[in-house]
Amino acid sequence: MQTLESFLESTNANLFLKEFSFAQNNFSPQPDKSLELADHIVWIKDHIIIYQLKERIPDGPMSEETEIRWFQNKVLKKAKTQIRDTLNYLNSYTSIAIKNQRNHSFTISKDQVTQIAKIILYAVPYDPPREFRDTKHLESSTSGFIHIINIIDYIGICQNLITPAEIWEYFVFRETAIRKWPERTARIREQALVGQFLSGELDFWPEAHYESYLTSHANDIESFNVMPFLNGLHERLTPAQGATQGEFDYYKFLREFAQLNRADLRALKERLLWCIETCKSGDATKPSRIAVPRTNCGFVFIPVPAEHRNNPLPGLISITHAAKYEDRMTREVGTAISYNKPYLDMSHCFLEFPWAPDPDLEQALRESPILRTARVEVAPRYRFD
Repeated sequence: MQTLESFLESTNANLFLKEFSFAQNNFSPQPDKSLELADHIVWIKDHIIIYQLKERIPDGPMSEETEIRWFQNKVLKKAKTQIRDTLNYLNSYTSIAIKNQRNHSFTISKDQVTQIAKIILYAVPYDPPREFRDTKHLESSTSGFIHIINIIDYIGICQNLITPAEIWEYFVFRETAIRKWPERTARIREQALVGQFLSGELDFWPEAHYESYLTSHANDIESFNVMPFLNGLHERLTPAQGATQGEFDYYKFLREFAQLNRADLRALKERLLWCIETCKSGDATKPSRIAVPRTNCGFVFIPVPAEHRNNPLPGLISITHAAKYEDRMTREVGTAISYNKPYLDMSHCFLEFPWAPDPDLEQALRESPILRTARVEVAPRYRFD
């Protein structure tokens, strides 16, 4: 029988990737002292989600009184205290070593985290009573706002929102709505809040009718699924000029994808597929790109002409530099694709440094424009039937 802890490990590993999911969170600040940071952590760039888990495993007769007592003691009190302890550890220790689900060790500290979501997930072997369902949060004088979510509702959140960026945005919206309308949000189901988030009507009074958006929105996952593209990424990443390849350099690349919502990913996948088909056709054409000002990162896809397919790297790096400059981004991801029938070869480049005027590069791009003219496009995030 799968435990709540192992279930969350597998769910978050698929959703947030194993690179950003941390289930081994014991650390030793002193040789003879062992502490646990949290039951589970998701850490992407400067965002962290802290999960504290409570699972009801009956060891005797159950009654309404015993179940309410369990909920009050384990969920409302003990889990709240454990989240407080986690925040205290982050404040007290300059670096805490934890392992992600790739078994890679990283150190985390308060300075690396600017935004924290705190979640208590609970599982009970019955339909939660009204008192459980109506309790959607805790307000702590030391820990601030803490989400309380039944695991079944959490599964629904993940199935409907899918991308890490949207799930994070949902928790931000959920906190805002509960703070603004505590009594109203207590009386409606989690599905109504998820539906309201999908609708985009984030400033409206929460209503039960928003549940209809869960059945009317087209969850066209394949249109924005880029997971196959990310497989084996660490083997294809090319160091920028003058840089050396680090074992975990590909994490920087993955973090950019983890911050994209489905509209961003849909536009990105369209350009990826275009690049592949262009390579197969043998047509010589300029690269295609997308810039996401919200994350300050651009992506450029380069179909490599047949005459350069044996040495695409110089063009990959120079075009990625050019795209980064024209997009005025801090970061740029470049992907070069060449076709050696029947195989497709991919190489990637990741650049990160502050944008600054470069008159020489501007002149070179005017004299030899290697990029298409950019246009502003605002695409709807969700599609409804």
